[in-house]
Amino acid sequence: MFDPATLWDAHCEPVPQMMRYDWSDTRMLLSDVGLSSGCRPGTMILTKDGELPVEYLVPGDMVITRDRGYAPLVRVERFRRIAHAIRFVLPAERTSASHSQVVLPGFQQVYIRDDRAKVMTGKDSAMIRADALVDGEFITDLGMTKLELYALRFASEHVIYANGLEIASGPAKAAVLRGVA
Repeated sequence: MFDPATLWDAHCEPVPQMMRYDWSDTRMLLSDVGLSSGCRPGTMILTKDGELPVEYLVPGDMVITRDRGYAPLVRVERFRRIAHAIRFVLPAERTSASHSQVVLPGFQQVYIRDDRAKVMTGKDSAMIRADALVDGEFITDLGMTKLELYALRFASEHVIYANGLEIASGPAKAAVLRGVA
């Protein structure tokens, strides 16, 4: 059976088995089963030292979280996926001009606290996959795209701030991916 966990690029970490992936081979689209987080390079993460690009973060950095204040970063995982890219155009009052938009993988969990949460879940706030929030105007699906991503891992799950959005950090322990038929 095909195991997508073995398809990490040789320059990405962690690397269960070294194996090059030919991006042009569309038969090997990677599953997003078990994935919940990932930020593209350049995504600004709110830390104790201010906003820093996700690719500059290292274990031990103190990241500002919605639920716990400062949380020490335990691990940073860099990986590549073919996934739906979802672009969020952020309102001017929520962000600076340099952070007017952010692109997230479709599987990224986004914390929302508005009417959409109420309509989608019946609750005042909820974690919703980015691809479920597409409205065609401010949140658009850019289609299946090759994405380089960084997943931030903490001792427990947190909501972190990325370019003005509140997103899930994902599970403390990376999920095991199952095979794709």
